[in-house]
Amino acid sequence: MIDVALFGFLAADAEAKVSKAGKRRVRLRVGVGKDDDLQWVSVAAFGKAAETAAALKKQDRVYIEGTIRLDTWRGQDGAERSGLSVAAFKCERTHNVGRNRPKGEVLNLLGIWRGASFGCDSSGFGEPNKGAPHDEETTCFAAHA
Repeated sequence: MIDVALFGFLAADAEAKVSKAGKRRVRLRVGVGKDDDLQWVSVAAFGKAAETAAALKKQDRVYIEGTIRLDTWRGQDGAERSGLSVAAFKCERTHNVGRNRPKGEVLNLLGIWRGASFGCDSSGFGEPNKGAPHDEETTCFAAHA
């Protein structure tokens, strides 16, 4: 087996199943590359990776680590077929920015803080523990009047 790490996007929502032994398994169809260089990879996630993978939706961008192999089979038309498959031991959703960012996550961009309780200094750029405290939904951008 060969270890692999790849970034890609999901072709469909994750398919979660539970084995007779009670272990979770999640199947993913991941596209890697762009345009003419696009390669589809079948991913099976187990254990802790399956817990993360179960929440993934169509077009989510993902990072996968696991072992890769080339599967071959004969199609219904009698032609020899092949495809890549990965047994994943790590699966993470990436590109958690903008609308994809989970609610309540702390954002620190150019000294602007959001999602945490803190105060602002007189410049209004949200340095922690200075000035009057703000609630969790407030972002301080400008000087106070």
